[in-house]
Amino acid sequence: MKNAGYFILGTLIGSAIAGLAVLLLTPLSGDNLRKEIGDRTQIIIEDVKQASMQRQEELKAELENLRLGKNIKLESNQ
Repeated sequence: MKNAGYFILGTLIGSAIAGLAVLLLTPLSGDNLRKEIGDRTQIIIEDVKQASMQRQEELKAELENLRLGKNIKLESNQ
């Protein structure tokens, strides 16, 4: 039980130090930082949507080839 107390104390102290470091080292104000995070999030969402649609089209083409009895090429993810 004593070790759990030290762990919790260490976590609290580490969190406080990390929070202070973020406040001191962040180059943008809160409003600008939130806007930047929102903009980057939207870019990531659009990229994921585009990749998803592209992969969906690839899978539809592979499914059609299977239905027509054509051979498909298996790829390794290694």
